[in-house]
Amino acid sequence: MLERRSPLADLIEASAAGMHDQHAPLILGEQALGALWQVAGWQDFETAVEPVLSVLGFAGLGDHRSVRVSAGTECYRIAPDRILLRCLDVGVLSAALNKAPPGRLAALDLSHARIVIRVSGEATVDLMPRLAPLDFAVPTFPIDSFAQTGIHGIAVLIRRLSEEAFDLLVPVTWAVSVWEWVCENARPFGYGVEASPPTSLGSLPHP
Repeated sequence: MLERRSPLADLIEASAAGMHDQHAPLILGEQALGALWQVAGWQDFETAVEPVLSVLGFAGLGDHRSVRVSAGTECYRIAPDRILLRCLDVGVLSAALNKAPPGRLAALDLSHARIVIRVSGEATVDLMPRLAPLDFAVPTFPIDSFAQTGIHGIAVLIRRLSEEAFDLLVPVTWAVSVWEWVCENARPFGYGVEASPPTSLGSLPHP
């Protein structure tokens, strides 16, 4: 099985050598994505996907803004009949997807199609509005919420981890463009780059 290599690896390694300042107002880096699958359906999607969600510890589909977490698996409801499932343990998702009723769901492996850029630090609340046209105040965009939006004209999913930390799920094709845009907007505040290469994980077998 081929090993995945992030398109940001060289950029981050080069930047981290001279910009690793854990006390900087902003810290930028990449996190392990793990396994990421989109699961979609048609008529009566909630009933069809229930066996998959039940194995993972989720009840129902949830809402369109909240990230649900169960036993290390994240669930994002990105459309009325579509969810994203993310987990570092490939086997956990594989076992759950094998419970899908035949012909009722369509599962798409996005594990090689997205990367995760993490933005954290005390200046994050000032940086984020420069990246995306959203209100990032905690009452409006609380912890463990997410939004599908655009950064520099590129579709991304933004998840809030804490008051001062966000994960950006970005298409691999546009990863370098988004990374450079984040760095450009972070420069006025001052930032450090954290070199923490993502864990290499294989792709899941199709259920």
